[in-house]
Amino acid sequence: MQKRCSFLPPRPPNRTVTPPHFYIRTTGYSTTTNQTVSRQPTIAHLSTTAPHPTHQSDHQFIRTKPPLPDTARSTTPSSDHTLCHGGGVVLRERKNKSPGQAFPLGVSQVDNGINFAIFSQHATAVALCLVLLERESIDTLDGGMIELALDPHLNKTGDVWHICIEDLPGSNVLYGYRIDGSQDWGKGHRFDRSIVLVDPYAKLVEGRRYFRDISKKLSKFLGTYEFDSLPFDWGENYKLLNIAEKDLVIYEMNVRAFTMDESSGLDNNIRGSYLGVIEKIPHLLELGINAVELLPIFEFDELELQRRPNPRDHMINTWGYSTINFFAPMSRYASAGGGPVNASQEFKQMVKALHSASIEVILDVVYNHTNEADDPNPYTTSFRGIDNKVYYMLDDKGQLLNFSGFEELCFFFLQGWDNATIAGSILYIKKYLALQTTMEGLVVAMSLIGATVITTCSGPISDWLGQRQMLIISPVLYFLGSLVMLWSPNVYVLCLARLLDGFGIGLAVSLVPVYISETAPSDIRGSLNTLPQFSGSGGMFLSYCMVFVMSLSASPSWRVMLGVLVIPSLFFFILTLFFLPESPRWLVSKGKMLEAKKALQRLRGQEDVSGNVTISKPISSI
Repeated sequence: MQKRCSFLPPRPPNRTVTPPHFYIRTTGYSTTTNQTVSRQPTIAHLSTTAPHPTHQSDHQFIRTKPPLPDTARSTTPSSDHTLCHGGGVVLRERKNKSPGQAFPLGVSQVDNGINFAIFSQHATAVALCLVLLERESIDTLDGGMIELALDPHLNKTGDVWHICIEDLPGSNVLYGYRIDGSQDWGKGHRFDRSIVLVDPYAKLVEGRRYFRDISKKLSKFLGTYEFDSLPFDWGENYKLLNIAEKDLVIYEMNVRAFTMDESSGLDNNIRGSYLGVIEKIPHLLELGINAVELLPIFEFDELELQRRPNPRDHMINTWGYSTINFFAPMSRYASAGGGPVNASQEFKQMVKALHSASIEVILDVVYNHTNEADDPNPYTTSFRGIDNKVYYMLDDKGQLLNFSGFEELCFFFLQGWDNATIAGSILYIKKYLALQTTMEGLVVAMSLIGATVITTCSGPISDWLGQRQMLIISPVLYFLGSLVMLWSPNVYVLCLARLLDGFGIGLAVSLVPVYISETAPSDIRGSLNTLPQFSGSGGMFLSYCMVFVMSLSASPSWRVMLGVLVIPSLFFFILTLFFLPESPRWLVSKGKMLEAKKALQRLRGQEDVSGNVTISKPISSI
């Protein structure tokens, strides 16, 4: 099985809240079904203002000619990801460059030009790469990409690298970064200067223009910007809806799948687009919907599985749980292949239209993993190459941490074991307790009843107590239920024991997928869908074997058959108690910053996680 990692999204500092406003629901991907699972939605405003670091410097800059790293002098692409066609191109030294500023991160328009700023704590060299679709006043040598080396003494403030280009066009420019640093994988670094990386704070990302265009499956992704157009007009009467959560009637949808089929009756140019959703607002109103929850609408690569031979290279990532950039709307949801600028405008049109129809907009956001996969099969596009050690959770050997699969195996093993033991022992229970058909069915069904009851309230309780505490309670309930079944003097006590057992099952089924999905990357997510079935089937198989062996004795004991569950329950209780960390995000949401830091230190295997504690601020603070 490939390694899974946990992703720490870019640091979200304080921002000014301006339209548009959305709800954000952080979710994980269910490993038991092909659907998303979530706890109670976290409500937040999504700002359109770029994040920025809190540390700045007022030191004076001295204009000098920065040295150019080897990557900027290269004339031959050294990687499939390299975007240079004909080699790197160096901007002539003229009065069109200045050191720039560290605030805000990303690309921004300032009084004297276009400013670029990117965070990388461990980088030793950074080069800004530009592709000018309309070259005007900038002189270039032959080639398709301009590369500007940033001087760490001139173009760096704290951990932020920056530069300002004074006569750069306000649009039709693509940009990215080459970043170099230590090659010591044992310390968690994954720098590769041959790859041109996407800016995590880019508001627009350019890639292929049409969804599922196989002819361009190896297309690259670069950031872009649009400063020449007027700001989007939200209207003078634009207001937030603020419908109470208890009154929400939510329709979950994938933007493309919602209208892509010809049965939508829409024109081919807008089917599967943001504009297509607008056309179907009357349909949503007819259904009584007052909120839509959009599966990820952030830039992702739907053809990521087809970049290398693998068992799933015939598949398309249609859901979007494989983020390339968290600030750029999915460009291929634009109508008629309009690209990122149109995608941004049409997304805003869609939100405005939905709000005008009194329909809230909830965004499904997954901050716990990205598209970049793992070390055996990396797909480096951004975070990994910018500063892997900062953006991802690592162990003390620099390897991606994986907390996902084992917990799932444990809990679903218990579920499978329980299902098989009651199926095998009910014949002896019926005979020993002289049960009628109704009571026989009740004994079997009590665990399902308990699971149903606990599932309905597990979300709010886990938000209150924390997921770790609830997952510890689950094997405790299994353990207590097994002890009571081992002792059961009559059918009523047995039903009570089965009810406790069901509570444990309900907690495992509802909370384990939520917990483990926080570290599930896209490249193994499909494989993980088989893990619960595999572990559950394994538990059933071993349980059936046990029941079979016991049935060969002269007087099989149904109490022992059911009570043996005490042993694996105790084992799994010890594992969860001593090895299962609490979610740092939950700790921060409760204001427990010190505990969150300790949890991150335990997860990452290193002392310095101060930046990651800031990064892991609750969504409600964004």
